[in-house]
Amino acid sequence: MPYQPRQNGGGRIFSVKIEVLQDSVASVHNETLTEYLMEEICKPGNLNRAYKRVKANKGAAGTDGMTVEELSSWIRGHKENLIESLLTGRYKPQSVRGVEIPKPGGKGVRLLGIPCALDRLVQQAIL
Repeated sequence: MPYQPRQNGGGRIFSVKIEVLQDSVASVHNETLTEYLMEEICKPGNLNRAYKRVKANKGAAGTDGMTVEELSSWIRGHKENLIESLLTGRYKPQSVRGVEIPKPGGKGVRLLGIPCALDRLVQQAIL
C-alpha cells in the first residue's frame, strides 16, 4: 500500500502504511516478535560488540573476582557453554558486589552494585 497521509479528528497526520505494517505483524498467529530474541542475542557479532562495550567501560571486578581484562580469555575457553546456557535458560547471573561510595558533599554514603564482568557482557548483549 503506498503512503497515504491521513488526518485524525485532532488534525494530526499519520501514515496508513505504518498501520498496515502493525496490523500484518499482529495478525501472524504462529510468530511473535520475541520468538528468536535469544538467538539474536547469542549471535557472534552481537557478543563481540557487547564485549567491546564492556572492555571500553572497564569497571571493577564483581563477586567472582574476574576483571574485564580476564574476561577475554574466559570467553575463549567457555563461549559455547555460555551460549548454550543462555539458549536453554540455564544462565544465572551472579550476585552483585556492594560497595559504599561517598555521596557528593560528604553527607553519607550510597550503595553501588557491581555485577561480575560476565554478567555485564550478557547485559550488553541483551541491550
